[in-house]
Amino acid sequence: MNIQQDLRLREKYTEGFARTKPVKYITVHGTGGGSSAARLLKWMLKPGKQREDWYRRGIALFHYIIDRDGSIIELIDPDKWVYHASVGKWDAGSIGIELMNPKGDNSGDYTSMQYRALTFLSKELIGKYPIEKIYSHKYAKEVIAKRGSKNCPGNFNWRKFSKELYNKESFQELNKESNFKIKHERTDCLIVTH
Repeated sequence: MNIQQDLRLREKYTEGFARTKPVKYITVHGTGGGSSAARLLKWMLKPGKQREDWYRRGIALFHYIIDRDGSIIELIDPDKWVYHASVGKWDAGSIGIELMNPKGDNSGDYTSMQYRALTFLSKELIGKYPIEKIYSHKYAKEVIAKRGSKNCPGNFNWRKFSKELYNKESFQELNKESNFKIKHERTDCLIVTH
């Protein structure tokens, strides 16, 4: 499995900010609409005064997007941070991963290729950073920011994802031992112990 890079957002808006905290969290998002990563990126790069202002300030950006076919695209270097989860500078310690969801309310099903890609990417990030939790954008808003709620990533199967994280056989291409354990803090938050 490969991770592609698309530098256009970095070149047009921002590369992100220097990290002020260690990366301990992964936030899983759903796009809430859009048919493909290519079309979403085209829209993000299209002129729009408010959107351009947000992106230049590092707001509403994310590190990775996982397309419906399981393609992983890095948009912002994970060694940098951007505002992606509505939790302010807490984002300085997290990585945002968007999953393409064609439904505006994130009620569409995610594909098996997306679960596989998210598992691959999460294992890569757990191997590189001292990740302590993987949680939903909804969790970030409700528990961390204590500001409302958001159906994001929506119709995401956390049990399926946590089982995939434990599946060692399907990820032999990583050539690493899974030296971490997962438990649920709540349905949409996994605690990672090393």
